[in-house]
Amino acid sequence: MTPAEWRRYAEKVRLAVENSREADPKSGTSGLEIEFNILDSELRPVERVGYGPEGRSFADFLHEERLPEWAREYFQLEVFNWMTELTTQPSFDARVTAAQARLLEGVLLDTLSEIGKSYSTSFLAIHGNIPKPFDVTAESIPSGWNLARQRYLRRCVEIFGARLATAGIHTNHSFPESLLSWDFIHLPVGERKGLTLEDYRNKQLIRATRLLRPMCPVFIAVSAASPFACEDVDGRNELVLTDTDSKRLLAFPNPADLDVPGLYASHRDYLEISYGLVRSGIRFGANNWTPVRARSDVDPVRRNIMATSEQLRELYRRGIFSVGTHGSLGEAERAVVMENLCARVDLPMNRVEVRTDEGGDTLELSTAKILFKELLMLRIYGDPGFGRDYGYVDADLERTRRNEEAAALRGLDAELEHPASGAVLTAREYLSELLAEVEPLAEGLGVAEDLEPLRDMAGGGPNPASQVRRWIRNEAQGSLRNSASGALVVPGELLVEWIEARRSRVSDDVR
Repeated sequence: MTPAEWRRYAEKVRLAVENSREADPKSGTSGLEIEFNILDSELRPVERVGYGPEGRSFADFLHEERLPEWAREYFQLEVFNWMTELTTQPSFDARVTAAQARLLEGVLLDTLSEIGKSYSTSFLAIHGNIPKPFDVTAESIPSGWNLARQRYLRRCVEIFGARLATAGIHTNHSFPESLLSWDFIHLPVGERKGLTLEDYRNKQLIRATRLLRPMCPVFIAVSAASPFACEDVDGRNELVLTDTDSKRLLAFPNPADLDVPGLYASHRDYLEISYGLVRSGIRFGANNWTPVRARSDVDPVRRNIMATSEQLRELYRRGIFSVGTHGSLGEAERAVVMENLCARVDLPMNRVEVRTDEGGDTLELSTAKILFKELLMLRIYGDPGFGRDYGYVDADLERTRRNEEAAALRGLDAELEHPASGAVLTAREYLSELLAEVEPLAEGLGVAEDLEPLRDMAGGGPNPASQVRRWIRNEAQGSLRNSASGALVVPGELLVEWIEARRSRVSDDVR
């Protein structure tokens, strides 16, 4: 596209955003989901409050009793008793989305401070990995989850264990609804015949999901902020500072048998492959753990089988259905779960969720990361020929997974294979290339200045993991010792000081 064509396209996007905002103010083009691990002053997960029969999950206690009532709708339970997740309202402005998340983080930190005073202790909210060894069981799952969700989470814990306690960020991105509507009704009649707006939206969101996937290594590199690990040092478990940028991402599950070739090649492929994964038992929940996925907010209630295990058990007890003739209770329960999962596969898509980011960033960097992905989605949408060489085939996925691991290990200095040419380049160079792709659109939309934190990284600046290392070394003033692996041993109190420094930054941002 020529510069003039980009300007016209930017004007259309701007008008579509204005129209979409007027038509549905509660919708938006971006949103954040941010997870936290809640730790005590000894850096251990806070499992429960109270003792004996009065004891309960810390997460249930936090959500049901201690968070301000107005804020509870923005928080939800996560996998374990010591985890929570905040969710922003959709917004049409990346700055507003980032600011909402910072405000809600401030609410969480204030609430934890108040709870700490009640129990004469302190509680810490940390992103990334838990810095000390810990065990998980089915009892580590909050009782506040409904029965179906608890069963799903128990299965996850059986398979992945403590790897699920890695707190990250999910960014959600949608196209302005008016943009899709306008373009759909102006398609040539031959292209539009037999299609609906829903078909068109599904096609565009699946394509955006597919083409954002090879960019995930860059998203990882600019956001990585979990360089801490735990090692045995002289017979003790000690916190160490490693050269790995994202220990969180390396720990979190990303099973290859769920991220299969062709999954996002087209909407038809997505449906057929997803049904196959569900019916073969490989996909057993709504979460498929891939770094980027297409999503829907619609709950297909009318397509769900509204039968509980208790109801089925009563039917068999009364002889309405008999074992043998109709199978068994266990088979009926499995059929309900499977069909309800399939009902959630074939839904109108409304957003793309990117699951690579980590916390601890500045408000400016948070804004830039959201905006960057939005602009890339619009870049993809505006040019039907963009990324045509990336088909989500075996070679594409193998290359992308290698690149993601390299970015998690080395951040911006990671050597990647270019998704189109296969040429070797650094994550920093790939970031620079992608920024150049969206620059004309950013200028046309008047948001180019908000990308400055990413331009700084492209030009040689540090990512969050590098900033963490620099802060630890400066505060320690050379007094840290090394483990057998060569990593710096970090006293627990220094990590607590780092977490408290984050609290001060959040306070300044909220103010």
